[in-house]
Formats: sequence, structure tokens, C-alpha cells
Amino acid sequence: MKKIFFILISIVYLVLGGVFVYLYYTLNDDTDAKTIRNYSNVKCLSGEYHNKIWNEDNDQNVLDTEFVPDMESAVQIANIIFCNKQKQGLFNGYELQQVFYDEDDSVWIISFWMPFDEKNGVITIGSNFNVAISKKNGEILKVWVEE
Repeated sequence: MKKIFFILISIVYLVLGGVFVYLYYTLNDDTDAKTIRNYSNVKCLSGEYHNKIWNEDNDQNVLDTEFVPDMESAVQIANIIFCNKQKQGLFNGYELQQVFYDEDDSVWIISFWMPFDEKNGVITIGSNFNVAISKKNGEILKVWVEE
């Protein structure tokens, strides 16, 4: 009897363990983030690239799509630039405050500035950190500080 009870408990334990493992990987599936963060097998090379197609007027192999189609993508790109500036000791305390989409030029403008200090009633005037990104091709058009 003890043997059967032990076997049943073991089976239940294995099944529940499998369910928990499955749920863990299903609910925590951030494959994109893992891909982006895993640079351990990536070679970083420098020198003169062999196929400089960006200097050609030939659009034969160019993808015809919007590379920054939404606000979230634009914010991720701008945040990389912004965080690199913060690592240099600049713009500490600044936060993402606004995203503006210029419909005429298809450009995202992402702005960071100091938040309103509710405790002391202090607002920082000027010195916004801004990044303009092309929706069409993802080009960083301009990075500037507004005073």
C-alpha cells in the first residue's frame, strides 16, 4: 500500500512540476529581450566593410517597410541613446515625458526632462533632451537639448 501511495505521489509531483515549468516559461517568455541581451556569441568587428551598399543609389535590395511603426519602438530606440548619455553622467533625474509624432515628415520626437517636483513645488524650465527618429527607416535625425 505504501508503495502505491509513493508511486501516486511521485506521479502527481512530476505532473505538477511539469505544469509549473511549462507555465513559468510560457508566462515569462520574453524571447525578444533574450535575443537582444545575449551578445556572448556575437563577434564585434571593425575596419572597412566589403559591401557598402548604403553609398549606392540602387534600391534593389532595400526593404520597403516602416522600421519604427509605433510609439513603443521609437521610445526603445530613443531610450538607448538617452541611457548612454546618462551613463556619461548627463541628464540624471530626467524621465521620458512626451512622444510627439510629426505626421508631415513621419518623424517621432521623444522628449525627456526633469519631472515636476511636487514635494517642493519645483519645475525645471528648459533643458529638454530630445531625439528625432524617422518612422520610415529608423534614422536618428537629430539629438538635441532644448533650453
